Amino acid sequence: MMRTFIAGLLLAAAACSNAPSQEQCETLMVKLIDFEMTRGGGKNVTPEMKADLDKQKKAIADYTREKFMDACTKKTAKKVVDCGIGAANEKELAACDESESK
Repeated sequence: MMRTFIAGLLLAAAACSNAPSQEQCETLMVKLIDFEMTRGGGKNVTPEMKADLDKQKKAIADYTREKFMDACTKKTAKKVVDCGIGAANEKELAACDESESK
């Protein structure tokens, strides 16, 4: 579901005047990574495991940032980004992408 949303986000087109800010896209990227890490067992971990997960999150963010930020700020509607930022879970997140395609 998460990968579907990310793919949809990367392909979504938006009017330039309706573009999200860099800060909004950064917030969404962090949230997407957090959802993915939680799904992979990122809850209820020891401090050592948390430190390792934090390193992994940073590595993922560093690796994906340029392409994600380009797609988010130039090709994604602000409405979709705002919805994604406000999503409490993956189901709500997926609904953000689906609402844009209707």
